[in-house]
Amino acid sequence: MNKIQLRNRAEIQGLKNILAKRTDKQSLNEVDIPGKQARVKKVLLGKIDQTQLDSIIKIVFDADPTLEKKYVEWVARQLANKAIELPKDTQRLQRALNTFYRDKQKFTKQDINQYKNFTDLEKEFAEVEKEQSALAKKEEYIRNELKKTNIRGLQDKHIQDQKVEQILEIDPSKDKSYIEWITKGVIGGEIILPEDLERTKKELKHFHENKDLYDYSDIKYYKPETLGIAYAEIVKDPSFGKFEIKEFNNAELVYDDGTWRAIYIHGDPNTDKTHGKTKKDPNNDVISALIFYSQGTRWCTANPSNANYYLSQGHLVLFAKRSKKVALMNLGSSSLQNPANGDLQHSNPDQYKEVVNIIGQIYETGEEKK
Repeated sequence: MNKIQLRNRAEIQGLKNILAKRTDKQSLNEVDIPGKQARVKKVLLGKIDQTQLDSIIKIVFDADPTLEKKYVEWVARQLANKAIELPKDTQRLQRALNTFYRDKQKFTKQDINQYKNFTDLEKEFAEVEKEQSALAKKEEYIRNELKKTNIRGLQDKHIQDQKVEQILEIDPSKDKSYIEWITKGVIGGEIILPEDLERTKKELKHFHENKDLYDYSDIKYYKPETLGIAYAEIVKDPSFGKFEIKEFNNAELVYDDGTWRAIYIHGDPNTDKTHGKTKKDPNNDVISALIFYSQGTRWCTANPSNANYYLSQGHLVLFAKRSKKVALMNLGSSSLQNPANGDLQHSNPDQYKEVVNIIGQIYETGEEKK
């Protein structure tokens, strides 16, 4: 016998709600409502106007969206501590409790008793509500774009629901910043759903978490196909962009704030001696230092002959953030290249600003800090 296939998120949530209500009703007989009312009354005695006590208790119970009235004692404590005032704050309380009950997983705490005061809960509620509003706008955008197309089937609401859910699932960012890019790919036939869902989801997640490894940090410079090519090239070499320190007399650590580091690579590759040491000593060979720090990148300096050429132009500085190389600066060619050998300012403006800030700290006007 075939099982019924749920077609979209709305149907799945509807079934969950029905099952949840059934469970709640089954256990409702076990809930001691009179006992809860008595405990709430005990907390509020002497804390609020006693002439309004019964009406306030009714508001407390009505505001609690759970059938078991799980939140009433917490609300009573907030009243007793003057964190809220009823009936004045009834709507604020209802909105916060309803959202917490409906979208508990979006809050930092899943037990309401972990919130010491109503203000903390309300702050998180405001963020969740803002996120939900933004998400609703994203969903509306997707639907409107799908409706504009002549693609067969996309005018059907059930199919639209599926596509909206799939597009949202692909986007790895909290603020769903890739929605337009994904939607454009779907409409343009570059992303076929559901066939390409898992692949695109994996590639976009990697891009989102490792932008410094890509030629560009803005997704607009990629199409789904070119992003896939870039992803494949990067992940086939797990050491790409990896940073580690090795001791060289010709490679000095000139900046370290715990997150960022800068390595000053210098020396004359054309002399037999560098800082008094022969070139035959690998620990003091400026070319060996540059080749080592160029490994796992697309920089030309990873090649011995190129390393010699670039060193003859002027010294170089490597910038790394935590365990990843971010840029190589060559004053001789006035370049600042990311590990993919793209221009850092163009590919990642935010990291470029951070690197420029560090440059301002490791140099003095007219001469280098050594």
